[in-house]
Amino acid sequence: MCAVSVGDGHTSYIASGSQCNTPGLCFIIIRRTKPLTSVCSYSTLLSDALLHPIHRATQVHSSDNRRSLVRMESPASQPGFLRLRRGLSTEHTGLRPRTELSREKDVYRYLHAWASLHRPVALYRHVFPHQDFPLPKPEPCGDTALTSFAQLCTLRLRARRCLITLISGGVEYVLAEATRTMSLQYDTFEDANDSPWLGCCSFPRTDGINDIAIDAWRKARKYRELPEFADLYYRDSRSAHWFIVSDTRNDVRYNERTFVKRCPNLRFFCSIPLRDVQGSVIGALSILDDRPRFGVSAAEMLFLEDSADTITSHLDATILRSQQQRSERLHCENGG
Repeated sequence: MCAVSVGDGHTSYIASGSQCNTPGLCFIIIRRTKPLTSVCSYSTLLSDALLHPIHRATQVHSSDNRRSLVRMESPASQPGFLRLRRGLSTEHTGLRPRTELSREKDVYRYLHAWASLHRPVALYRHVFPHQDFPLPKPEPCGDTALTSFAQLCTLRLRARRCLITLISGGVEYVLAEATRTMSLQYDTFEDANDSPWLGCCSFPRTDGINDIAIDAWRKARKYRELPEFADLYYRDSRSAHWFIVSDTRNDVRYNERTFVKRCPNLRFFCSIPLRDVQGSVIGALSILDDRPRFGVSAAEMLFLEDSADTITSHLDATILRSQQQRSERLHCENGG
């Protein structure tokens, strides 16, 4: 067993690895009112946690007889546990509903920063000009990290393609598209069915199907709670945290949308919101497949949410890079 501990005066984070029979253990958080004074204090707490796996919050005593709180961050073994992104306080377990105008301002803050760095040529080109015209040649995404995140989703869910989009009040912007076998550096792919479809582009919200779910996502007041049973499947439904269509061909609510009509062999569609750290919905992570599916498992939903948070963190870093680039440019123009 090995452990690495870091922390401040009130909280310690112990990342551990062990060969014991605790497959759900991945992280331990120790909260206390006074710093632990010895290595033995950490060892006692960690050993107690490893020998006695817990699912909920449990109180134990440190060597100086002061109470500390040990909690196992193991979502797969904690039904009903509320997950929070790293860096968020446990006091902020809810979401603040945003107006559509406020949400749109957040979207453009991300969109303009990302576009200023990667300068996509076709981002503002509507990809569905007319029903009878063929689609324009897809433009590859210049952000290879974003494309990598999308490709990882296709591989983990064994789906045909994945789209990462930002959604404003009237337009959905496709930042990245990925399939399982497409190259991240070259315009090549191993499977003919994995050829790019849209690339980096945009289209009216009413042409897509995320438009149906965006209002429910925007009005969410709390994060999704983990299911009581690990073998739960999220089936054909729309909620404040997901949008799943098991078979678009058999659903008249969606099969008349331009997005569905023009997509090659689209049968299954799953989408979850991209939220910033304040909970504002800025876009969507969408999974597309050419076969109908029963739904999305609890483990797959967990992975998609983790991926969505990672993508948003990447876009946050893009804003900082864009601001730094603009500052350096102004410094150079002023003769600095």
